[in-house]
Amino acid sequence: MVDSQYVLPNDIGIAPLDCEEAFRLLSVEERLYAHYLSRACWYGGLVVLLQTSPESPAIYVLLSRLFRAQDPARLGKLAQELGLSDEEYKVLNGQQLSSWEKLKQLVWGSQAFAEHPDEMEALWGSCGELMFSLKPRQKQLGLGDKVSPPTPTSSMAVDFLQGTGPFHLSDSMFRIIPKRIDNQTENIIMPLYKVMLRVHLDYCVQFWSPHLKKEIVKIEKVQRRPSPLTLGWLLGGRHGVWEPRDALPLGVRGLIRGLSRGSQFPHPTVSSLLADDDVRQTDGFKNVSLGNVLSVAYSTQKEKLTFLAEEDKDLYIKWKSPSFEVQVGLHELLGHGSGKLFVQVSSEEGAAWEKLQGKLVRSWYRGSETWDSKFSSVASSYEECRAECVGLYLCLNKEVLSIFDLHNADADDVIYINWLNMVRAGLLALEFYTPETHSWRQAHMQARYVILRVLLEAGGGLVSLKHTTGADGKPDALITLDHSKIISVGKPALEHFLCKLQVLKSTADVTGGRSLYEGYCAVTDDEPERFLTLRQTVLLRKEARKMFVQANTRLEGGDVALVQYEGSAAGLVRSFCERFPEDSEQLERHLLELANTDAHFWGSQD
Repeated sequence: MVDSQYVLPNDIGIAPLDCEEAFRLLSVEERLYAHYLSRACWYGGLVVLLQTSPESPAIYVLLSRLFRAQDPARLGKLAQELGLSDEEYKVLNGQQLSSWEKLKQLVWGSQAFAEHPDEMEALWGSCGELMFSLKPRQKQLGLGDKVSPPTPTSSMAVDFLQGTGPFHLSDSMFRIIPKRIDNQTENIIMPLYKVMLRVHLDYCVQFWSPHLKKEIVKIEKVQRRPSPLTLGWLLGGRHGVWEPRDALPLGVRGLIRGLSRGSQFPHPTVSSLLADDDVRQTDGFKNVSLGNVLSVAYSTQKEKLTFLAEEDKDLYIKWKSPSFEVQVGLHELLGHGSGKLFVQVSSEEGAAWEKLQGKLVRSWYRGSETWDSKFSSVASSYEECRAECVGLYLCLNKEVLSIFDLHNADADDVIYINWLNMVRAGLLALEFYTPETHSWRQAHMQARYVILRVLLEAGGGLVSLKHTTGADGKPDALITLDHSKIISVGKPALEHFLCKLQVLKSTADVTGGRSLYEGYCAVTDDEPERFLTLRQTVLLRKEARKMFVQANTRLEGGDVALVQYEGSAAGLVRSFCERFPEDSEQLERHLLELANTDAHFWGSQD
């Protein structure tokens, strides 16, 4: 029996990300800036392949060489000659062939293999079996005995990155890189990551600096507290912005979202905020909402809308996007942008500082301790849960909704759909739970499951979750929310839980915080919900996430042209084949060299 959690359906949605109108409205200088910044991001983004799995770089290079030698149409004719059906070849365009033997057959018959047989055979040897393997230590990234990499290596990395624990490691794993770029071949991402970003960043500076200088003059007149503020339109600050990512199981390391640049570029004091805790709790937080992504990702046909009552579906489709905009705004700005931490500012231990909820505060953050370092693996999801609770709670305020131009009946509908969407998301979150390791693979979804548990626990008929049988005779589920009880039952329950989350975070109470949060994170088959059984139903009914086709940009004289592609598997392939037209072979060599260098960190995968 195929484990459907690791298999994509053949009819997965593929849609283009539309940015044509927004790009058209940019000035020539802004388009040039966007072009070079985009190029730098695509080059830097290749590092994610090395952080995903040991075979990912080889898979990328294998497919890149296949389609670079023969476009999808020509490769399709070859597939037919080799006896593959149209459906089987369609799967290769969108993801990969579901059969190891058939993909190998296509690789061996390809033009790329004819031109470079030894290289293609070596690539296949690096990834052929691993890309199809569902062995416990090979099917996902994580920590512990059943997944990879092993825990001790990751723990040492965390200690190093947080500056705790004096120990010695080979500099092949860690290296300090100067905050500057001296020439085109300087290591500017991580050790050995020689990606050619310099040329693109030089152009970013050339076309955007004049605009920044004008804005700096204006802002310096009114800005009296510049220390936490840094570069505006360019993401991040002089040190970049570090955030925990869902794929990192310890929850304390992240990908840097900053630019590699030297002192040649001044750091203006404008309106972008860092994600550091001390900045969030004092000055607030900001983020962006990607409208073109959300409009595609959350577009669902009524017949594919799972686990909702028929009478809720039309209202859900109508108000899903507006309600999500409200939730995202409150979640990011007032959720992440709030919550004081008790931090020791002197070396004196002293007594408790003050009372909180009628009790003396007896714990706080000391020295170099941070929220992430104290709460480690639970920190990311815990914080997302706190921010989600803030969004749910504040959306009940009609004055807040008026900011989003929502009033009267529309405001009531948005409240209902926002809460309904949250409890449904809590059910859908079970897809991201791994029973074998008792772990969660996605921080936001884990947080939504916790909120569902809290609202179910509130009782009073607020939320109902039932096991049902679908029209196809297969297991199904139904989740409902009583609109009339959101204020009377839901609001006080959420308020009480949110207060607990905040107090435990503020006072660095790791024991209490973990106990509370991990208790709600538990997935069991206990009555009445039987969440483990529901997980199988969720996997059975899940709709695969859509794949995005992203545009490229191309220089044309002194301007930039936007190159768009059709929303199909062939369009997706073409967009990648044309992404690195000048140096694709060089990049592929670098990727494979880096993968080989990192190979020993993965340990045994058997």
